[in-house]
Order: sequence, then structure tokens, then C-alpha cells
Amino acid sequence: PWSLGINVSNDLGRPSRSYYEKLLKACGFCGISDNRADKMVEILPHTSRHEGVEGLLSRINGAWVNFPSLQSVLPNVEDRIQFGKELAAAYAERYPPNTNGIVEVENYLMVVTAKAQ
Repeated sequence: PWSLGINVSNDLGRPSRSYYEKLLKACGFCGISDNRADKMVEILPHTSRHEGVEGLLSRINGAWVNFPSLQSVLPNVEDRIQFGKELAAAYAERYPPNTNGIVEVENYLMVVTAKAQ
């Protein structure tokens, strides 16, 4: 039940590694093992660690600043703040902080290499 009517995936997770591999392959990128290609991508598992729910909320709020294109999804600042609070709370409820109070978020990093022609 999101107050802004946004559908967040049931498990609050991101798509799988294979999803990204298929997506990138469709865009002309090849696997990292093909070093003759002019475009390569590597998808690396990554765990971001945040100090409690407030740390996770800070990261979520920072995403609006670091990726301004996201602002078109929720142009109103108050809506972005509300969404961040709801998302951080829901994630921490589903995946509680560890014994040190750290909220861990499993995700992926994409390393993209394009050779100049």
C-alpha cells in the first residue's frame, strides 16, 4: 500500500543479472569474454551498506539529485520525500538491519567499456 500509488516489486528487489545481460545484448553489447568487440559489459554483484533506515533514506534521497532524470517520475519534492520514507521503511521491514544496525541492499554494478573507432 504505497500512498502515491507507485507499484514497487513485491520483493523490493532489482531484476536479475540475466535480465541485464539480455537487455544489454539487445543493445549491441557483448559478453566480457569477447575482447575483440568494440563494446563490452560486465555485471558485478554488489552490496551497498547503509547505517540504519536513515542511511538508506539518505541514499534514496541522493538518487534524485544524482540522477535528475528520475525526477520526472515524481516531479513534486514532497512526493519524492514521502516515497523515500515509505521505500526505506518497507525495505528495512522486509530486510532488517544486521546486528550492527547496517541495512544491506543487494544489487549490481555495470562496468561498460566502449572502444573508440
